[in-house]
Amino acid sequence: MRLKVLLLSVFMFGLWGSQPAFGRIKLITLPVRQRVEIQLDHPDATLVEEERIVPLVEGINQVDFSRANTQIDPHTIVFRVLVRDDDQEPDAGKPSGGKPSGGKQPDVRVLSVSYPPNEAALV
Repeated sequence: MRLKVLLLSVFMFGLWGSQPAFGRIKLITLPVRQRVEIQLDHPDATLVEEERIVPLVEGINQVDFSRANTQIDPHTIVFRVLVRDDDQEPDAGKPSGGKPSGGKQPDVRVLSVSYPPNEAALV
């Protein structure tokens, strides 16, 4: 009888202490580079610039950017909003020159940017 009470209390504690799971987390692989530029001007450092178009869905998107064994200056990552033409395929991957179609400015806001200490990552 004591074993049943003990097992029931452990089960109830497990239900009480559990956290809800967050669903609908979508992961995508890093898209192909649109542009790459490498500068070897400084003997101690190499500057690599690359441009990628990352598709976002409507709503709140969390974008994590990291690179293994690389120092990333947090001030060098730039976000630009590009709007595709209405007649363009959704997965064509080419911007429409950065001009909003139909004269409407897209409603895009960066809510937060964090640079974890001692990591080569930007969230």
